[in-house]
Amino acid sequence: MASYTETPYGIKVMVYKGRDKNGKNVRESKTFKTKKEAERWAAEQLLINDRMVNLDDSRMKLKDFMEKWYKDIGSKKSINTAYNSKSRMDHHIIPDIGHYPLNKLTPLVIQDFYNGLDEKGLAASSKKKIMETLSNALRYALKLRLIPYLPTDIEKEPVTRGKIIYWTVEELNLFLDYVKDNWLYVPVFMLSMTGMRPAEMMGLQWKKIDLENRIIEIDSQVIYDKESKKLVLTDILKTELSGRIITIPTALSEALRGSQRAQEWNRVQ
Repeated sequence: MASYTETPYGIKVMVYKGRDKNGKNVRESKTFKTKKEAERWAAEQLLINDRMVNLDDSRMKLKDFMEKWYKDIGSKKSINTAYNSKSRMDHHIIPDIGHYPLNKLTPLVIQDFYNGLDEKGLAASSKKKIMETLSNALRYALKLRLIPYLPTDIEKEPVTRGKIIYWTVEELNLFLDYVKDNWLYVPVFMLSMTGMRPAEMMGLQWKKIDLENRIIEIDSQVIYDKESKKLVLTDILKTELSGRIITIPTALSEALRGSQRAQEWNRVQ
């Protein structure tokens, strides 16, 4: 509900926004030159208010909400994804705009934050990752109805991707011939025939390889944990679609069979 009052300075509009946690009425007012401007602002405020669940929660500072998002969602991602999200929070988002209440985050505030990243000398790709972390957190706020819209739809610098360099079939075969008596042969052959990530290949165990039916199950990976500085075997893959079954050609199946026999022979020596 909104009320309008003529003042020497223009039209003062007051919007009723509900009650706070102590049961007190919450109102917000602003003065405009014309009633049309006042009505437009009042309509926007009432729309925002309708989409809010709790006025006190919507005033939560971004730094506090980012911690909640990380605890609820961000920390449950893969080890390094979680580490990178926490690093972007702690080094950029929270220091720069963490003091803003959620209900004061506007595209202008976010645009200024993004533009300020230039002063830190960050590359476009780094700025893109920071904005992805912020957007992911604010999508959670939107889902919780703490903000009425996502304020991260701003002007961003395009990220140019480098040219992908790849081997031709002839170059791959030449390299495989060169390392055919080397331990590199099977790993390189496997990567080229399956398209699996190196981290997924390092996480493979023989129980996940069915040589008779020529299939491989991908359900784990080995990654370098940036926090502990150690290699870690984890069942959290890069994306939700990374867990999969791969059919392999006969030639790769035979190469793996030979590698398995060699490992068994080395164990009994």
